[in-house]
Amino acid sequence: MASSRGLVLVLLLALLLRCSLFMFGIHDWIYSRIEFATPVTSWKRVLEGLSLLDYGISPYTGDTVHEPPLILLLFHLFQNETSNFTMPSIFLICDVLTGIVLYKSAQAHCKILMSCQQRDLKNYAENVGPILLTADHLRNIPLLVLASYLLNPFTVASCVAQSTAVITNLSVTVALYFALL
Repeated sequence: MASSRGLVLVLLLALLLRCSLFMFGIHDWIYSRIEFATPVTSWKRVLEGLSLLDYGISPYTGDTVHEPPLILLLFHLFQNETSNFTMPSIFLICDVLTGIVLYKSAQAHCKILMSCQQRDLKNYAENVGPILLTADHLRNIPLLVLASYLLNPFTVASCVAQSTAVITNLSVTVALYFALL
């Protein structure tokens, strides 16, 4: 029960933090900071690529756009949205989904650790009982992983800057999660 309460608390805190930074205009300042949006992950470069696509010009003929074609096509679907909340919402959802996938990956990894220990228990020395892993030792690990990602200032700033690293983080964590299964 405490773990699910902690999960909800971290998710709500992460959403509140990101939404408040978007609403209070921090996005406008952080949007162009090189620390959070590099030439490879910059939202400005994505917008440039989308403009080039609209004019029938390949975005890859010059050296402005470095985004993978699938990411450009993904954002091309949402390009004509008139709401100021559509694009920030996409980044916010992707970032929170990344945190959830990391949480589930940590849970899966803890189960793997426990099953490996149980499988190899017969090979351990007789007096190692006090240092063996228990469910209590691993109970909070997934929540700590989730909080470490979602409440990390750099991760929060990257999301608010609409850095496409958020999309990359999501795709990498999903791939790692399915590799664990």
